[in-house]
Amino acid sequence: MIRPAQIDLFGEAPSLEPVVAGFDYWADVLSAPEQAALVAALQTLAFKPYEHLGYLGHRRIAAFDRAADGAGWPAFLSHLLARLAGRLDLDGAAFVQVLVNEYAPGAGIGWHRPA
Repeated sequence: MIRPAQIDLFGEAPSLEPVVAGFDYWADVLSAPEQAALVAALQTLAFKPYEHLGYLGHRRIAAFDRAADGAGWPAFLSHLLARLAGRLDLDGAAFVQVLVNEYAPGAGIGWHRPA
């Protein structure tokens, strides 16, 4: 396991490459105004309680499926996906679902694995 270096509060931030093999860290992907707009847009989503096998999880979700014509999820998510797909040289049309999770302050994720 590679541990990130201690960051000097008044110096330059150390490189985070590679923190984990196979993952990339992109500093400043979104400008400060873009981040603020994304936070505002996320707050407009209609979150619902997450239920799995009759149990409620410690989060709320907003799930979207994209129809063949590209409609089906909010425009701000389509814009974000287009930027991501372009940066990774992927076909954005291959992405057909989006799941946004909202964790309340203090809600732990705990150990789990995808089903």
